[in-house]
Amino acid sequence: MDGGESANQATAFPRVSAIRPDTQSLLLTLLLAFIAFLVVTPLFLLLLNSFQIGKPGGEVIYGLEGWRLAFTSRGIVEAVYNSFSLAITRQIIATITGIFLAWLLARTDIPMKGGLEFMFWLSFFLPALPVTLGWILLLDPKYGLLNQLLSKIPFMQASPFDIYSYWGIIWVHLATTGVSLKVMLLTPAFRNLDASLEESSRVAGAGPITTLLRIIVPVMMPVLLVSTILGLIRSLEAFEIELILGVPIGLHVFSTKIYSFVTHEPAQFPPATALGTFFLLILLSLVALQRLYLGQRSFVTVTGKGFSTRPISLGRWRYPVFAVVLLIALSITLLPMAFLLLGTFMRL
Repeated sequence: MDGGESANQATAFPRVSAIRPDTQSLLLTLLLAFIAFLVVTPLFLLLLNSFQIGKPGGEVIYGLEGWRLAFTSRGIVEAVYNSFSLAITRQIIATITGIFLAWLLARTDIPMKGGLEFMFWLSFFLPALPVTLGWILLLDPKYGLLNQLLSKIPFMQASPFDIYSYWGIIWVHLATTGVSLKVMLLTPAFRNLDASLEESSRVAGAGPITTLLRIIVPVMMPVLLVSTILGLIRSLEAFEIELILGVPIGLHVFSTKIYSFVTHEPAQFPPATALGTFFLLILLSLVALQRLYLGQRSFVTVTGKGFSTRPISLGRWRYPVFAVVLLIALSITLLPMAFLLLGTFMRL
């Protein structure tokens, strides 16, 4: 009887807490829904307006005219090529440079590690427009201070540097966020790398450079992939530098082409939104590729052994390497800002 009564009581009085909604889960769901609204709504409106070919403020008419104009307009093929060419070239140079700089700052006995790393962080947060103006003052082919100085050399017939060029755009990007972004992302990863990997390589007789290229870089491939994709995204969405340095010489990219559509008289919003939608699809594809790559692989770069207790000795190369890293850090931080400040007191 007691067992039957207990069973009936259990059936008659279910636990209310078992069916009570979790407040934390509800708040998290609402937060995710709000974030999804902020992200999806502008994307949906951008896609929708790419098919709206009616005049602004007039009748709403949907069609494919905007997409046709976007991909048949003059110079669009060159703009697409320039966008990817500039982005890929910058990433190759920035990745190679960033790997060596991050490895030197995190795993070697180079002096003043903290100060050097801070300078790269500072470079990342410097606004691109003032830095670009500083490099223009320094490397302009007509009145650039460095070009004027070098033109006084007897055998120098023309200005050796031209900031308004393909390589000028690449240089300014590398000097603003290209290299500093790699250093910011890769230096902590190098610090947290399993120290036993380097120790095993040393025992096997490999030198520091061999260890870096054959052991550390393959293990760091997930971080390198993430930093490369992030760099590609930032490169493809770049606007100010290309507008200032590229448009005067007829070099257009995605962003400046969209800008030209919007500033055209009358404004051509359908092709601008169509090109913007296509651009976003490319960026989303890069993010999906990164997620797919990392989701199919398993990596272990950090173990319970912690940090390396003994940095790699650079020997006689310690101070020469320090001088090179310091020169790079000064070139992308103090040099353009110093010349920009100097230019405010000059009469050109």
